[in-house]
Formats: sequence, C-alpha cells, structure tokens
Amino acid sequence: MEILADRGRRVAVLPRAFGEGPAVRNPLSLVPAIIARPRAFGESTIRRDMPPGLVEGIDRMDSAGRRRTPGSIGRASESSGFEAAREAALRVVEGGRVPDDATVDVLAGRIAGGGGEAGGADLSVYDGFLRGAVADGR
Repeated sequence: MEILADRGRRVAVLPRAFGEGPAVRNPLSLVPAIIARPRAFGESTIRRDMPPGLVEGIDRMDSAGRRRTPGSIGRASESSGFEAAREAALRVVEGGRVPDDATVDVLAGRIAGGGGEAGGADLSVYDGFLRGAVADGR
C-alpha cells in the first residue's frame, strides 16, 4: 500500500494488512515531517520507536539539531536499517555530539554488520573522535 502526499510524492510504502491484525506502521514515514517542522518531534509518534536516551538528547537540541538528527537516521536506515541507525544516533548523542549524516551512516553500518562485538583490535582511541576528544599521543 502506498501513501502519497498532495502532489503525488511517495510518503510511505507499507505491507497490506488483511483482517484484524496489528497496525502496520513505518516510523521512517514521519521523518520528512519532522525535518520540515522540528518542533513536531515533541508530539510525534516516532518518539516511541526510539531509545529513551536518544529522545532526551533530541529534546535538548536546538531546532537545527532536531532537524538534522532524524534526517541522519532516515538516510542511514536506507542502507543499514532503522534499528542500527537509531542505535548509531544514540551513541553519537551519548558522546555529547549532534548526529550528522556521515557519522551515523558509518556507525550504523558497523552496527548492522555486527561490528559491535569485541574484536582483536583496540579501537578505543577512535571512540574519542566520536566524543570530539583530540588524541595527541601524550
């Protein structure tokens, strides 16, 4: 089932539901409205699809941050999936930064690919870059 905007622009594509099954919804269909109207995030149903820490972080952001974060999640979701993208955005917010397209996309790809497990290399120095820390080797 396709949901179209007033000028024929596709807003969402949802699987058809028959009978009295659960409601079918796609939280990503709400992202364009939040980008257009960042204050709408406060009352949007997409809040229940995000981790509490991410919701609190977005609530503290200014208008530009509230516009950029859902957009970054939406773009990363195209290749890595919504769950990985929202987890990536949460990690960036927990690091004290506003999520951007590049950071969320790379981190979501790593999460979706199973990169969250401990590997053989110590990558902790790179975690400092997510927090904005500068490592000078001293």
